[in-house]
Amino acid sequence: MSKADVHAADEPVGRSVLNLMGVRPGKAFAYEQKAMPSVIHFDIQFESTYDAIEQLVLPPPLKCDRREPPIVNVSYFTNAECYAMDGRNTPYQAVMLTARTQWGDRQGVAGWEFVDGLHGDKTEMDIMGPWGLHFGMLKKFADIRVSHTAADEFNVEVKRRGKVLVKMGLRTGDAVDAAELEAFNKASLGVFGVREFPNVDYTGYIERSIVVSEPVTDDRVARAWHADAGFVEFDSGELDPLGDLPVLSIAGALVYDSSSRKEHFAARHVVADLLDEQLAPPAAADDKLTADL
Repeated sequence: MSKADVHAADEPVGRSVLNLMGVRPGKAFAYEQKAMPSVIHFDIQFESTYDAIEQLVLPPPLKCDRREPPIVNVSYFTNAECYAMDGRNTPYQAVMLTARTQWGDRQGVAGWEFVDGLHGDKTEMDIMGPWGLHFGMLKKFADIRVSHTAADEFNVEVKRRGKVLVKMGLRTGDAVDAAELEAFNKASLGVFGVREFPNVDYTGYIERSIVVSEPVTDDRVARAWHADAGFVEFDSGELDPLGDLPVLSIAGALVYDSSSRKEHFAARHVVADLLDEQLAPPAAADDKLTADL
């Protein structure tokens, strides 16, 4: 389906914060295609520390899944074919940080991202702010610049409040074979988020909950390539102490083309109501293996 075939819902929104959404609750995602038909990712995995990941990558109260190594995935991606709640095309690019987490026996990933207009125009993707609240994933506006150093090599810089916070790059290699591609799809994990909405006098919350999207293991990644020569560097700026996130070693790199169905955003469900429960996360089956190795 082409962009011209995607139509916004016909209910008028008026002058409210919902004009960023383009459609009111109950009317969203009333189009046929995927919400994100093709997202090109350039991923680098690096080893860090559990403590730094919990301070700088995972939204509280989520903690590292310490049954897994302390690996962070940093992903630069372009999302030209992104369709919002009302079907508008909202192209953007991002640099996202995620890490493995758990809630009880449920495993997945969580994190946050820097976002920018794909062509430098942030007004094309101003929905990313409220969408981040809905999805439970923090989004910080930044200036993201990409430079190609060779036909198969590129560098990315993320600048915010006058400071370069992230530098990364990699070299694309050979395409993965069919067996590797199938395994990559099957290894997909659910995505956690933490939704937090303040009350009217800003003294507490009207909602504070942990939500999750189930993993999509069928037809999520259409094609992928091996990659190497990856590097990641972080620095700190005002409100962004990323220089405290150590890069101990590069664990891997990959380039791939993925898609997300609209159900990934519309069919999330609550796994913990933090206002109701006020509890620590339920213990996992092998919780005794949580020592910081």
